Amino acid sequence: MELKDLSPMVLMFVLIGILIGVGVILLGSLQTASYDITSVVNESHTLVGGDTTLNNGNILSVGSIENSTAKFVYPTHFNFSTNGTVDSSINGTGPYNITYSYNRNTTASGVSGAVVEAVAPIASTWMALMITIASLAIILGLVIKAFGGKGR
Repeated sequence: MELKDLSPMVLMFVLIGILIGVGVILLGSLQTASYDITSVVNESHTLVGGDTTLNNGNILSVGSIENSTAKFVYPTHFNFSTNGTVDSSINGTGPYNITYSYNRNTTASGVSGAVVEAVAPIASTWMALMITIASLAIILGLVIKAFGGKGR
């Protein structure tokens, strides 16, 4: 391996990195697009200290929290996070019925997510290892060429 081989090798690694990056971005978009938006109506919860965790994650919106005497609306009476945690200023033990929408995993979103997780280590581990090995091969080739000579 010679110094003139360096440019095509660097270009090859850059193109491989771009292809992997674009592939991961596309699969991430496919995962997001293939979720099934599902609504849950009147899921019963007890608000401990005004807080609770919904039965599902990846929450899109929370429509209302209500019991037999009152209806509470977002964002006046409560806030929520996408992982399913509801923080409220509601006093009382409930039970409270919560209506919300969330992204439900489908087969396509699950497979896309699994591929993204499987490909992610390439950027952090394998790509650096391949570049290191290629660099060492170039250095070794230069050293052999310099000390090998044409036979004296």
